[in-house]
Amino acid sequence: MVAADRGNWTWDYPPVFYVVMGLFAGTEVLLSVLLMRVFDVCLFVGLSIAIFILLTQSRRPSLTWGFAIALVPLEMFIIPSTNPSSWAVISTGTLWISLLGFLETSGRRKFGLGTLAVVSTVIGVGARADAVPYSILAVCAFVAHSFTLDRRFIYCFVRPALLCRSGHRLGAPFHPESHERSNVVGGCSRPLGAGMA
Repeated sequence: MVAADRGNWTWDYPPVFYVVMGLFAGTEVLLSVLLMRVFDVCLFVGLSIAIFILLTQSRRPSLTWGFAIALVPLEMFIIPSTNPSSWAVISTGTLWISLLGFLETSGRRKFGLGTLAVVSTVIGVGARADAVPYSILAVCAFVAHSFTLDRRFIYCFVRPALLCRSGHRLGAPFHPESHERSNVVGGCSRPLGAGMA
């Protein structure tokens, strides 16, 4: 165990991911890493199962096939990693389908899927500032897939639109000067490929 100058010491990433992962940090490095990885897997599986149960029967294949196609091979490595990208991937993959289910269900299912959409947003923006635009893209995909000019859709759309706005507001206090956030908003500070020689 030695002091290192690499880490989230300057708050380049939002702190929620690191606060949660810090709960598993201990003197046994291998055990700490394994616990963090197991937690991320459980978070992914738990959210996915909860959404699967709450979705209508006809929407469940969208969840399973969506993950089956998107996860192989890279995301199967990223999700159980100790990298904040793990939560960003989990967030984006669960947000759009929970919103779609939110539109198509009612009662307890609607409430549950709406709650899971909020949870998905929070874990995304709490891990990476650039997860906010991905959350917005998930909402845009939901709108593009489900758009109709009726009162029910407009009523249901107001909440995801507010979720986008609140996701942006939630992400900003975590670290307003985040390097990754500034890259998303203003572009890279140096040309791509610089320093890669």
